[in-house]
Amino acid sequence: MTAKKIKLSYLELVNSNFNFQIYRKAYDSSETSGGLFRYNLFTADKQDRDTYAVSFSPVDNGIEYSCNSYENIHLTKKWLMVHLMKKVEATFNSNEYFTGKYVVPNLSFIVDTFKEGQQIIQIEPYYLEENNSFGFIVDFKFKTFKGFEKTRQEKILSLSISEDGLKNKNFYSDKFKFINSFIVNAMKKIFPISIDQVSIDINSTFTELESHLLSEKVYLFRDGESSVQFQGLKEYKPLGGVINNPLFVFVFEKSKTNTARQLVRALRGQLYSTFSGMDDMFGVKFSNENIKSIIVDSFTKENLQYIDSMLDDIAGENTAMQIVGVFAGIAKDFDAGKDYSPYYTIKSSFLKRGLAVQAITIEQALKKDGFKWSISGIALQLFVKLGGQPWKVKPQNNDCLIFGISSAHVKDENYNIKKYFAYSLCFDSSGLYRRLDVLGQSGDEKTYMEQLAGQIKAVLNSELDSKISKCVIHVPFKIKKREIQCIKDSINAIKNTRQDIEFVVIKINVNNKFFGYSDYNSRIPLAGSFIKLGVKEYLVWFEGLQQDRPHIVSAQNISNPVHIQFWDSPDLTDEKARGYLQDIINLSGANWRGFNAKHEPVTTLYPELFARFAGKFEQYGLDVSIGEAAINKVWFI
Repeated sequence: MTAKKIKLSYLELVNSNFNFQIYRKAYDSSETSGGLFRYNLFTADKQDRDTYAVSFSPVDNGIEYSCNSYENIHLTKKWLMVHLMKKVEATFNSNEYFTGKYVVPNLSFIVDTFKEGQQIIQIEPYYLEENNSFGFIVDFKFKTFKGFEKTRQEKILSLSISEDGLKNKNFYSDKFKFINSFIVNAMKKIFPISIDQVSIDINSTFTELESHLLSEKVYLFRDGESSVQFQGLKEYKPLGGVINNPLFVFVFEKSKTNTARQLVRALRGQLYSTFSGMDDMFGVKFSNENIKSIIVDSFTKENLQYIDSMLDDIAGENTAMQIVGVFAGIAKDFDAGKDYSPYYTIKSSFLKRGLAVQAITIEQALKKDGFKWSISGIALQLFVKLGGQPWKVKPQNNDCLIFGISSAHVKDENYNIKKYFAYSLCFDSSGLYRRLDVLGQSGDEKTYMEQLAGQIKAVLNSELDSKISKCVIHVPFKIKKREIQCIKDSINAIKNTRQDIEFVVIKINVNNKFFGYSDYNSRIPLAGSFIKLGVKEYLVWFEGLQQDRPHIVSAQNISNPVHIQFWDSPDLTDEKARGYLQDIINLSGANWRGFNAKHEPVTTLYPELFARFAGKFEQYGLDVSIGEAAINKVWFI
């Protein structure tokens, strides 16, 4: 199917090539306040560049300078935002908008206010490399007030669900209407903006960009392949089964006995037509003979020690069995108000023995249909935590290893960093998980950075055997600049000894400022669509309309596009970039947390899940002690 153009949520300037006046002087690091900013510009003779302290108004010892818009992209964006804010301040009441706190802040216009929060239109300057143009990114957001996060009404007002509580199929078209209304009613009051001899005006319609289509994901099972996970699993059987006899250890309070019994019946396939049972679906025996229970009156510290002792006995008596824990009937706010964590303490008890545990909340059991819609996902996670492999994806790049590298910084009550963590998760390009490695762990930043550099080299050297021709590093948006530079330097050191391997570093940002719309009635682009924002920068729709049936959404969720940027890739061609993008979108289908979890590649999602554990274990004074048997299991999902 041919991809249609996509309207990027970006209003382009009518003319991007212009000159504007600034005042500059020699840069002094002690003078970076009082309206002075540091920028690199041409020298007076235009033959070289230097760093200057820049102001938009006259300043002592400052020399007036005519700056072209393309001379420093960041300076031009700052200049555009300063004058936009001046125009807005003169045109709107102060209670109609607010500004962000970044160096180049965004500007938020309040559309409506509710007790749950505010519906806003957010705009910020942007340089679109693909078009060599300046303009403004425009998007609809919902700013939640404290205490109303993730409530039903908050989700309705943010457009994520509809009034009936179901996923909002009109998410894209609803956003589009809000923004169009703002463009018609507010933007014409702002533009054009006249500054000295310069007039800044914008186009009133979003910029259209050529879109391209990646192939749909293909899932590989033991006896065949399919484009659908659940049906493929039923028809073609899991890719890899559980090696040892399974033993399920249920842990619950006596008051949750009925919940545990209901869960057992559901896992046997005796309650709902939506799930046929662990044995039928995964080939995993699930009967009274391979179920044990640890029951306590409540999760006091003493009872947690009792659970640990009982688990020791069970593990010692069943060394030939593959054990998985089932923590049944806990509440979402289970640890609230306690100076210790029953959940993470039990997780730690299992983990240090190389065992995984699956928590099931009481909310799942109390829903109208009980476990009807969640039981297949619970069973999938249990199967995986036993060491099973339900499926993999058909890769684009063969003989390729992909590392997801991320970090977690634990802060004290004053928001100062008290401990640094970094870790890597290794996958092959089919999405099969290989192992987890801690790259750094220290309360001292210098020591942490030294550990990070050394461990990256050690991990890469240990995993990159002679069969590997490509090594890809995926990093999330949140990782710090110093960490990124350390990763780059470490990879460059490996490159010198492994010139037979192509190394690529890719930044993946799921929560980003970009959005786009198609010409379909729903405004949703096709799943697998991507547009090019710059030479090495892309916006990709992991989910969307089905390519063969564009009137049907391809996934249960309707989500934002993902921003992807290639770093340190001098030999990157469009063809190579497309191949790496295909593997990234494929890896969103390698997520074993559920059957409809397809919005983020496991190379960034799984490290984020581990980060939460690392932070919580640190918070409650628990060691992140991973038994050898858990290293190659996805226990953290």
